[in-house]
Amino acid sequence: MIKVLAHYFTTELTLMLRNKGDWIPVLLLYSLTIALFGFSLSRESELLIRVSPVVIWVAVLFSMLTMSELALRKDLEEGWLSQLKLSPYPLWLFMLAKALAYWLVLGLGFIVLLPIVSFWLYFNVSLAVGLGLVFLITTPALILLMILAASLTVGLPQPGLLLGLLLLPLYTPILILGQSAVATLQLMQKPMFECALLAAISIVCALFLPFLCSLTLQQTSEE
Repeated sequence: MIKVLAHYFTTELTLMLRNKGDWIPVLLLYSLTIALFGFSLSRESELLIRVSPVVIWVAVLFSMLTMSELALRKDLEEGWLSQLKLSPYPLWLFMLAKALAYWLVLGLGFIVLLPIVSFWLYFNVSLAVGLGLVFLITTPALILLMILAASLTVGLPQPGLLLGLLLLPLYTPILILGQSAVATLQLMQKPMFECALLAAISIVCALFLPFLCSLTLQQTSEE
Protein backbone atom coordinates (compact mmCIF):
# COMPACT_ATOMS: atom_id res chain seq x y z
CA MET A 1 0.00 0.00 0.00
CA ILE A 2 2.79 2.41 0.88
CA LYS A 3 4.50 1.83 -2.47
CA VAL A 4 1.24 2.39 -4.35
CA LEU A 5 0.56 5.57 -2.38
CA ALA A 6 4.10 6.80 -3.09
CA HIS A 7 3.68 6.03 -6.80
CA TYR A 8 0.36 7.88 -7.00
CA PHE A 9 1.81 10.83 -5.09
CA THR A 10 4.89 11.04 -7.30
CA THR A 11 2.75 10.89 -10.43
CA GLU A 12 0.35 13.58 -9.21
CA LEU A 13 3.14 15.87 -8.07
CA THR A 14 4.95 15.48 -11.39
CA LEU A 15 1.78 16.33 -13.32
CA MET A 16 1.15 19.38 -11.16
CA LEU A 17 4.69 20.64 -11.67
CA ARG A 18 4.29 20.18 -15.42
CA ASN A 19 0.91 21.94 -15.51
CA LYS A 20 1.90 25.08 -13.64
CA GLY A 21 -0.81 27.02 -15.47
CA ASP A 22 -3.44 25.25 -13.36
CA TRP A 23 -2.28 26.37 -9.92
CA ILE A 24 -0.02 29.41 -10.33
CA PRO A 25 -3.05 31.64 -11.20
CA VAL A 26 -4.68 30.38 -8.00
CA LEU A 27 -1.76 31.59 -5.90
CA LEU A 28 -1.72 34.86 -7.83
CA LEU A 29 -5.43 35.35 -7.13
CA TYR A 30 -4.76 34.80 -3.43
CA SER A 31 -1.91 37.34 -3.45
CA LEU A 32 -3.68 39.97 -5.53
CA THR A 33 -6.87 39.80 -3.47
CA ILE A 34 -4.91 40.63 -0.34
CA ALA A 35 -2.70 43.16 -2.13
CA LEU A 36 -5.64 45.19 -3.43
CA PHE A 37 -7.11 45.31 0.05
CA GLY A 38 -3.81 46.25 1.68
CA PHE A 39 -3.12 49.05 -0.81
CA SER A 40 -6.53 50.59 -0.15
CA LEU A 41 -5.87 51.18 3.56
CA SER A 42 -3.07 52.87 5.44
CA ARG A 43 -0.84 51.21 8.00
CA GLU A 44 -2.47 53.08 10.88
CA SER A 45 -6.01 52.29 9.81
CA GLU A 46 -8.04 50.62 12.56
CA LEU A 47 -10.19 48.99 9.87
CA LEU A 48 -7.11 47.21 8.48
CA ILE A 49 -6.39 45.67 11.87
CA ARG A 50 -9.96 44.51 12.39
CA VAL A 51 -10.74 43.02 8.99
CA SER A 52 -7.36 41.74 7.76
CA PRO A 53 -7.94 38.28 9.34
CA VAL A 54 -11.19 38.00 7.40
CA VAL A 55 -9.57 39.14 4.16
CA ILE A 56 -6.85 36.48 4.44
CA TRP A 57 -9.32 33.62 4.74
CA VAL A 58 -11.69 34.99 2.12
CA ALA A 59 -8.72 35.11 -0.29
CA VAL A 60 -7.94 31.47 0.55
CA LEU A 61 -11.59 30.54 -0.03
CA PHE A 62 -11.67 32.22 -3.45
CA SER A 63 -8.46 30.41 -4.38
CA MET A 64 -9.87 27.03 -3.37
CA LEU A 65 -13.09 27.68 -5.29
CA THR A 66 -11.04 28.47 -8.38
CA MET A 67 -8.98 25.30 -8.05
CA SER A 68 -11.80 22.91 -7.15
CA GLU A 69 -13.29 22.83 -10.65
CA LEU A 70 -9.98 21.56 -12.09
CA ALA A 71 -9.06 19.16 -9.29
CA LEU A 72 -10.47 16.00 -10.91
CA ARG A 73 -11.71 17.12 -14.31
CA LYS A 74 -8.58 16.17 -16.25
CA ASP A 75 -8.51 12.77 -14.57
CA LEU A 76 -12.06 12.15 -15.75
CA GLU A 77 -11.58 13.49 -19.28
CA GLU A 78 -8.40 11.48 -19.86
CA GLY A 79 -9.94 8.25 -18.57
CA TRP A 80 -7.60 7.98 -15.60
CA LEU A 81 -10.47 7.67 -13.11
CA SER A 82 -11.96 4.79 -15.10
CA GLN A 83 -8.63 2.95 -15.01
CA LEU A 84 -8.32 3.54 -11.28
CA LYS A 85 -11.76 2.01 -10.71
CA LEU A 86 -10.57 -1.17 -12.43
CA SER A 87 -7.34 -1.24 -10.45
CA PRO A 88 -6.93 -3.87 -7.70
CA TYR A 89 -5.83 -1.10 -5.35
CA PRO A 90 -8.39 0.97 -3.43
CA LEU A 91 -9.37 4.29 -4.96
CA TRP A 92 -8.94 6.11 -1.65
CA LEU A 93 -5.15 5.73 -2.01
CA PHE A 94 -5.29 7.86 -5.14
CA MET A 95 -7.47 10.46 -3.42
CA LEU A 96 -5.07 10.66 -0.48
CA ALA A 97 -2.09 10.96 -2.82
CA LYS A 98 -3.81 13.74 -4.77
CA ALA A 99 -4.58 15.59 -1.54
CA LEU A 100 -0.93 15.30 -0.47
CA ALA A 101 0.26 16.65 -3.83
CA TYR A 102 -2.17 19.57 -3.65
CA TRP A 103 -1.11 20.31 -0.10
CA LEU A 104 2.56 20.31 -1.07
CA VAL A 105 1.92 22.73 -3.95
CA LEU A 106 -1.00 24.91 -2.83
CA GLY A 107 -0.78 24.62 0.95
CA LEU A 108 2.94 25.31 1.07
CA GLY A 109 2.47 27.89 -1.69
CA PHE A 110 0.23 29.91 0.62
CA ILE A 111 2.91 29.71 3.31
CA VAL A 112 5.75 30.66 0.94
CA LEU A 113 3.80 33.77 -0.08
CA LEU A 114 3.28 34.85 3.54
CA PRO A 115 6.23 37.30 3.61
CA ILE A 116 4.68 39.19 0.68
CA VAL A 117 1.19 38.98 2.18
CA SER A 118 2.53 40.17 5.54
CA PHE A 119 4.16 43.15 3.86
CA TRP A 120 0.89 44.18 2.24
CA LEU A 121 -1.06 43.81 5.49
CA TYR A 122 1.72 45.34 7.65
CA PHE A 123 2.11 42.19 9.77
CA ASN A 124 5.22 41.89 11.93
CA VAL A 125 7.51 38.85 11.83
CA SER A 126 5.98 37.08 14.83
CA LEU A 127 2.47 37.49 13.44
CA ALA A 128 3.58 36.16 10.04
CA VAL A 129 5.22 33.12 11.65
CA GLY A 130 2.08 32.43 13.69
CA LEU A 131 -0.08 32.73 10.59
CA GLY A 132 2.21 30.28 8.81
CA LEU A 133 1.68 27.73 11.57
CA VAL A 134 -2.08 28.23 11.36
CA PHE A 135 -1.94 27.68 7.60
CA LEU A 136 0.15 24.55 8.12
CA ILE A 137 -2.54 23.12 10.39
CA THR A 138 -5.54 24.27 8.38
CA THR A 139 -4.68 23.71 4.71
CA PRO A 140 -4.97 19.88 4.83
CA ALA A 141 -8.64 20.16 5.75
CA LEU A 142 -9.27 22.87 3.16
CA ILE A 143 -7.69 20.82 0.36
CA LEU A 144 -9.46 17.57 1.32
CA LEU A 145 -12.81 19.36 1.41
CA MET A 146 -12.03 20.91 -1.97
CA ILE A 147 -11.36 17.45 -3.43
CA LEU A 148 -14.57 16.13 -1.85
CA ALA A 149 -16.59 18.88 -3.52
CA ALA A 150 -14.80 18.18 -6.81
CA SER A 151 -15.61 14.47 -6.57
CA LEU A 152 -19.30 15.28 -6.05
CA THR A 153 -19.49 17.49 -9.14
CA VAL A 154 -16.85 16.07 -11.49
CA GLY A 155 -19.40 14.60 -13.88
CA LEU A 156 -21.29 17.87 -14.35
CA PRO A 157 -20.58 20.07 -17.40
CA GLN A 158 -20.47 23.40 -15.49
CA PRO A 159 -20.20 22.77 -11.74
CA GLY A 160 -18.97 26.25 -10.76
CA LEU A 161 -22.01 27.50 -8.86
CA LEU A 162 -22.70 24.13 -7.27
CA LEU A 163 -19.10 23.92 -6.08
CA GLY A 164 -19.52 27.24 -4.34
CA LEU A 165 -22.72 26.11 -2.67
CA LEU A 166 -21.02 22.92 -1.49
CA LEU A 167 -17.80 24.46 -0.24
CA LEU A 168 -19.15 27.52 1.54
CA PRO A 169 -20.96 25.64 4.35
CA LEU A 170 -18.10 23.13 4.63
CA TYR A 171 -15.48 25.86 4.90
CA THR A 172 -17.43 28.16 7.24
CA PRO A 173 -16.35 26.57 10.58
CA ILE A 174 -12.72 26.47 9.43
CA LEU A 175 -12.81 30.08 8.24
CA ILE A 176 -14.33 31.23 11.53
CA LEU A 177 -11.68 29.42 13.57
CA GLY A 178 -8.91 30.63 11.26
CA GLN A 179 -10.08 34.22 11.51
CA SER A 180 -10.27 33.92 15.28
CA ALA A 181 -6.73 32.49 15.38
CA VAL A 182 -5.32 35.42 13.38
CA ALA A 183 -7.21 37.92 15.55
CA THR A 184 -5.73 36.27 18.65
CA LEU A 185 -2.24 36.50 17.12
CA GLN A 186 -2.80 40.20 16.53
CA LEU A 187 -3.36 40.58 20.28
CA MET A 188 0.07 38.97 20.83
CA GLN A 189 -1.51 35.86 22.34
CA LYS A 190 -1.25 32.19 21.40
CA PRO A 191 -4.39 30.78 19.70
CA MET A 192 -4.08 27.37 21.37
CA PHE A 193 -7.82 26.64 21.40
CA GLU A 194 -8.35 27.55 17.74
CA CYS A 195 -5.26 25.64 16.62
CA ALA A 196 -6.33 22.54 18.55
CA LEU A 197 -9.74 22.57 16.87
CA LEU A 198 -8.27 23.23 13.43
CA ALA A 199 -5.77 20.39 13.89
CA ALA A 200 -8.59 18.06 14.96
CA ILE A 201 -10.61 19.00 11.86
CA SER A 202 -7.63 18.32 9.60
CA ILE A 203 -7.01 14.94 11.24
CA VAL A 204 -10.66 13.90 10.90
CA CYS A 205 -10.69 15.02 7.26
CA ALA A 206 -7.49 13.06 6.55
CA LEU A 207 -8.94 9.92 8.12
CA PHE A 208 -12.36 9.92 6.47
CA LEU A 209 -12.55 12.15 3.41
CA PRO A 210 -10.35 10.04 1.07
CA PHE A 211 -12.76 7.12 1.63
CA LEU A 212 -15.78 9.36 1.10
CA CYS A 213 -14.28 10.78 -2.10
CA SER A 214 -13.59 7.28 -3.41
CA LEU A 215 -17.16 6.16 -2.70
CA THR A 216 -18.46 9.21 -4.54
CA LEU A 217 -16.23 8.61 -7.55
CA GLN A 218 -17.27 4.97 -7.75
CA GLN A 219 -20.71 6.26 -8.75
CA THR A 220 -19.30 8.62 -11.37
CA SER A 221 -19.59 7.49 -14.97
CA GLU A 222 -18.13 9.14 -18.03
CA GLU A 223 -20.63 10.70 -20.36
